[in-house]
Amino acid sequence: MADSLNGGKHIRLSQAAKLVPSRPNPATFWRWGSKGVRGKKLEMTRIGGFWYTTKEAVEEFLKATNEPAQPVAPLKQPRSQKQRRESARRAEAILARAGI
Repeated sequence: MADSLNGGKHIRLSQAAKLVPSRPNPATFWRWGSKGVRGKKLEMTRIGGFWYTTKEAVEEFLKATNEPAQPVAPLKQPRSQKQRRESARRAEAILARAGI
């Protein structure tokens, strides 16, 4: 987990929180590193008594977690008036056969 942290400048999680516009709590960064989000974990390492990450690791994590999990299916076209009438006619026929 800390292999790619070797090349970057280490920053504490409280400093990492300042990189994100909404400024999440530093505990959020710790949770992202320990539990992850959608199977992705923020890379972080412990040095002394503090947890560190890098700006690059934060950027990679945010990019990975903000990508759509699955491609969005195109919306179905609304039925035409002719299709709606035909569907209503079939439904009425089924109800008539059932005696309803």
